[in-house]
Amino acid sequence: MPGEDALWAGLTRLPGIGPRRLSDLLNACGGPEGVWRARAAELQAVPGISPELAERIVAARQRTDLTTESRTLQRLGVKVLVRGRFPYPPVLASIPAAPPVLFWRGELAPGSGLAVAVVGARRCTEAGRRLATCLAADLAQTGILVVSGLACGIDAAAHRGCLAAGGHTIAVLGCGVDYIYPPAHSALAGQVMVKGALMSEYPPGVRPARWHFPARNRLISGLAVAVVVVEAGEDSGALITARLAGEQGRQVCAYPGRVGDRMSAGCLALIKDGAHLVCNAQDVLDILRLTGSA
Repeated sequence: MPGEDALWAGLTRLPGIGPRRLSDLLNACGGPEGVWRARAAELQAVPGISPELAERIVAARQRTDLTTESRTLQRLGVKVLVRGRFPYPPVLASIPAAPPVLFWRGELAPGSGLAVAVVGARRCTEAGRRLATCLAADLAQTGILVVSGLACGIDAAAHRGCLAAGGHTIAVLGCGVDYIYPPAHSALAGQVMVKGALMSEYPPGVRPARWHFPARNRLISGLAVAVVVVEAGEDSGALITARLAGEQGRQVCAYPGRVGDRMSAGCLALIKDGAHLVCNAQDVLDILRLTGSA
């Protein structure tokens, strides 16, 4: 059988298997090879695995060529992180439904330091873009790793600000790490890989899908000790990240913006609900020291 990395990639392609169900299978079958070799009857013994799903899993395994998986990982330079093994980030391993396996490309292992997530609106204002750039640069200069999602607007500004300051950054994707979304950020993704990493719970070849991004957001917040929302409308996806951060026990911070400004509505709502009001990187650092996160 090819190496374990290829086996993990194959497991993430099994139909109807999310992170929780995969964890249950791993526990029941004694590890990845056990899951791969288990007969349909053995799979059915795991809670949540119906006879129909067990048959689909067996059929999917038969269609999957692990040698091809291994060659793909090697060709793309994709590395595999397994939960419970260094350098899988311990802070991420603590969240509900933490992925049993992650895929990444780059020069910096995702568990390599204290991280703060900087997120916000895709259609941000120019002022918001400048704020995100400066915030990320200032955090990077203190040695903090900046996490975001490579999206347009605030995310991209955060990555660029961090890189310009010589810092390290992680971009969490809602697709395989061989796909760059949006495509216009291909050059930025290349810069991220030089000073950090692209990371995903999806194996190579998985294209972006709308439902991947809310799930991706739990990893952005899960990697960080704090999430800072720079700009967000009332329906911004950044608010999902902030909500997940609160549920995960992370510090939630928001820039106040201007009362009545559409791009400040989400941030003001967060502050009203108890998020820390911040105006610069020093405010974030003070919160982390006060709460013992730094």
